[in-house]
Amino acid sequence: MSPSFEEPQIEVLSIKRAPSEGMEQRFLVGLKVTNPNSRALTIQGMSYSLSIEDYTVASGVSADVPRVEPYGEARFELPVSTSLLNSIRLLKHLLELNKSSLAYRLEAKLDLGIPLMPKTSVVEEGSVQLGQLQ
Repeated sequence: MSPSFEEPQIEVLSIKRAPSEGMEQRFLVGLKVTNPNSRALTIQGMSYSLSIEDYTVASGVSADVPRVEPYGEARFELPVSTSLLNSIRLLKHLLELNKSSLAYRLEAKLDLGIPLMPKTSVVEEGSVQLGQLQ
């Protein structure tokens, strides 16, 4: 890999509720991946987890990630499944607080499909207003 390779950036754009399946709540997390490199990123797959207020509440994997052109960006949604136990803990924590926003942390490992290169880890942190959850 070229020493000038820069890791891609990931930004959380949205968090939407998806239809639940049994006891499992599902969400769609809208992401934007930015490629600061002169070569396209063909992401073979990724694993990811989403924490809210330091509680890991959702995780998932996907091989359905679009190609990111050189110096370009791609926007897409990933399905995530909740951790019921951690979601209950988070709910208990939220009931004790009176907050208008929630801190989140998205951790993702991207498999760029480049021989001899380990998976690229990316972390995005921020906050989301409670009114933005759809």
